[in-house]
Parts: sequence; C-alpha cells; structure tokens
Amino acid sequence: MKLFKNAIWSILLLASCTSPKSDSSDLITANIRNQLNNLSTLDLSSEIESVSYAPLEMTDDDASLIGSIQGYAVTDKYIYIYPIEGNRIVIFNRQGKFVRVLINFGQGPGEFNGTLFRMQADENSNRLYLYSSDRIFVYDLEGEFIKTISPTYHNVFNSRIGENRFAAVGFPYMTFKQGNFGIGIFTENSDTIVMKNDFSSPLVPAEKSGFTMGLTPPAYSEKFNSVLFK
Repeated sequence: MKLFKNAIWSILLLASCTSPKSDSSDLITANIRNQLNNLSTLDLSSEIESVSYAPLEMTDDDASLIGSIQGYAVTDKYIYIYPIEGNRIVIFNRQGKFVRVLINFGQGPGEFNGTLFRMQADENSNRLYLYSSDRIFVYDLEGEFIKTISPTYHNVFNSRIGENRFAAVGFPYMTFKQGNFGIGIFTENSDTIVMKNDFSSPLVPAEKSGFTMGLTPPAYSEKFNSVLFK
C-alpha cells in the first residue's frame, strides 16, 4: 500500500476556520482563476516523503477477507479498511498484521449503516469518522462508539477540518438556485460558516448560479487543516 503525504494533482479550494466566529474573515482563499494563465508543474519527488508497502495479512477465517477496498484511513499505529464486500470496518497494524473486525454493519448499538462514502482518522482528537450522505458516525480509534451527527445539508463529500468544522461538497449537477450548495464549511450543528457557489456555467451568469460538475476524491491535509479538491 502506498502512503502519500499529500495529494498533488488537486486544487486547494477549502481551508479550515479556527475561530468560532461565523464569518469567513479568517479563511484562507486560493484565487484559482487568476492563476489559470500562470500554470506550473510540481515534481512528485519533491512532495513525497517516502513510500512504504504493507501486505495485509490473510487469516485462516474470513474475518480478514477484504477483497476490494472501498475506503481506508491510516494512523501511526493502524490501517483501517472499509471493504467493498462484507460491510464492516477491519483494522490492521502498520505492518499489515490483522488485528480484528473493529466495527460491524447493522442496526445494533455501536454499529453503522447506510452507504459509506469515506472514512477519516484523526489522531489528535482520537476519533474515527465514517461518512455517509446524511450521517457522520463518530468512534474513537479503538472502535468505541461516540455519537452520530446528522447534517442538514446533503453531500457527496464530508471531512472534519478543525474543531467544530466540517468541509463538504454538494451533489453534482444540482443547481444552487434550488437551495443546494457547491462547496462549503459548516459546524457540527450544520450552521454555515462559508459557502462557494459561483462556479461558471454556460447556462446562467456565474454571479447568479452554477452547479458542482463532478467530484474527484478529495484528500485531507492534517498539517494545513485543509481539503484538496479538484
């Protein structure tokens, strides 16, 4: 498994807000349009610190059987895997040795349900986040259930980027005039910190509306508390 420090071929569009104020004055803004005519190339070798491989152990039973990987998260201690076959979260150590099934799929106490879009491990807060389109399941890194967050905004991507801050990307091809958003930052209670909807569209003036065209899987930068999103 290749573990990279940062996603390279993505564009910085979202950054976290560290102040509890509900405004965008302390947000970092990347003016992409002004730089379209001044493109440069980044050398991957200057961005990747190292590459390591961890062959995942196959045990005698089916507990470690993962087939294809739907999503994963990595900490200094563990590798968390969400397999496509058999809904559950399994955990390996950094050398690839199978530890156990961490979280089961279902309706019981501490279990998750629905279709997961991604997962995120936050070592600083000892939290593991499982994201669906309408819920965020929160656990500690040992699999103990903490709570469920139910955002009022529907999205295809969610990521915690700071204390009480979640960055989100709205559903593609949904016009903003109907109350949908493109990208934004929200609190845990779904209060809006900032939203960006002024994407260009050949159908309507950019200053009035637009829509999110599509989604390349974003990457979270813990160092900069930011989301890289193209």
